[in-house]
Amino acid sequence: MNGKFAKCWQLVASAIRLMLGLQLNWEVPGSKRPFKDQECARRLVWQLFNFDRVFAEGFEAYICCREDNMKIRLPCPEDAFNANKEVPVEHLNDRPIKSSGPPGLHGYQIKVVNIRHHVLTMSKKFASGPAYLQRERWEPSKVMEDVRKLQLELSRFSSSLPDPMKLTDQNIMQWIPSKERQVFVLIHGLLCTAHIDLYRFSLPGIRERGTPDLLKKLPHDFIVKSQKQAIAHAITLARFWETVHGQMKVLHRDRIVLVGDYNIAPLIQQCAKVLMTAKQHKLYRDLTSHSTAPLWRNELADGASIRRLIDSCLQVLQPWSKVIPSAKSRYDELVKSVEEFDRTSRYEEETTLKLASSDPSSIMRLPGPHYILENAYMAQAQRDQMNTPPAVPPAVLARVFGAALQQANYTHDPYTGLDAPEDDWQSEYCPRAYQDIGLGSKETREWRKAPRPLRLLHPGLATPCQRRDVVLDDAPGNEEEAYGFGICKRDEPAW
Repeated sequence: MNGKFAKCWQLVASAIRLMLGLQLNWEVPGSKRPFKDQECARRLVWQLFNFDRVFAEGFEAYICCREDNMKIRLPCPEDAFNANKEVPVEHLNDRPIKSSGPPGLHGYQIKVVNIRHHVLTMSKKFASGPAYLQRERWEPSKVMEDVRKLQLELSRFSSSLPDPMKLTDQNIMQWIPSKERQVFVLIHGLLCTAHIDLYRFSLPGIRERGTPDLLKKLPHDFIVKSQKQAIAHAITLARFWETVHGQMKVLHRDRIVLVGDYNIAPLIQQCAKVLMTAKQHKLYRDLTSHSTAPLWRNELADGASIRRLIDSCLQVLQPWSKVIPSAKSRYDELVKSVEEFDRTSRYEEETTLKLASSDPSSIMRLPGPHYILENAYMAQAQRDQMNTPPAVPPAVLARVFGAALQQANYTHDPYTGLDAPEDDWQSEYCPRAYQDIGLGSKETREWRKAPRPLRLLHPGLATPCQRRDVVLDDAPGNEEEAYGFGICKRDEPAW
């Protein structure tokens, strides 16, 4: 909440490793513990599962808690948990069966968080982000099939929601006074955002748009339908937040109105930038015939309504900026984007991520997963340029490092009795770090041609009085193992 994502990222991974070591991800058959205690342990594990997906941000390599390791059931309904009444609940990837009941509200949250992680993993492969992903070649048929499978998974989850959790005005009025309204808002927020994540590769002007090579291969009709899907779900999501925010203002007039929970800030930011893209390129026309989004409340989508929804996104996010510092940075960034959009009527997101802001008054943030992975596979020319030492005039070297250079030219070590490496030293016999112990010297290469015992010095000991001799075993066929210290005979029991 304070913006220390790097520290939280490490702590969550440590907590998950501890949880797996304690085997809390396994059911305990025949346990004599009360059901409420068992359910509390399950919910703790699932919360770590949730945090793991949130911090991974769609990068599969960052996942610590795998789906196949989750052997416990999903959280049960709240009434059964409060009554300490044991009820059978389905597992994460189980299809609904008669022997197990549906999960509770938090169980549906876990399911939609996991589905959105699948969508983000695929979406980042489509997007023009990390360099190593841009080199990947996608066949149009495979892209369309992957999108269809993920859309089917989202539709299956939406249809599995019970009637009291459907997105209707009546259900919203029932959930607003409840203590669990944050979970209800988050579930529908994540569901609509997952649709936006799935189809945002077709939108122009945003960082997550598809690569030019991919968009050229895809059929035009498929791109148009994908754009309509993303825009329709963004409109539905903004209308949903606007309605919840309005009803909560009436219900809580004397308090700060906080819609959803702390995870809502990035969802609002993405929804607003999709709406600005839709208004700029007029992508809000004819949404009903090209989208599966429940255009909730059936309001007409035009330029004026899109602009109003952008303002409502700012109103929903503004109270969170007073509570969470990380939400404030997102709010300030979104306000600047909207002001720039009003002035120029254009929204074009930067495709490169900056390490830190040059503004001294701004909040300094560590680079996130995007920055790390996008710079992990830089071009060969950039790597060579970064690894090349700066050119220093020889006169400066002689003046500053004169004594060190004279000592370095001394070719004999009085402690080891070894000379400095010769000019014909070859790195294929050992790394450069071992040249001071003779592994790359001429004497060692002669030993390889005619095996004979060679006394080497252990490189890990610093002072001459601590060093002990080691005799490598020259058994036939074991020369390579001997060079890796795999077969050694010591003159003494320990170094």
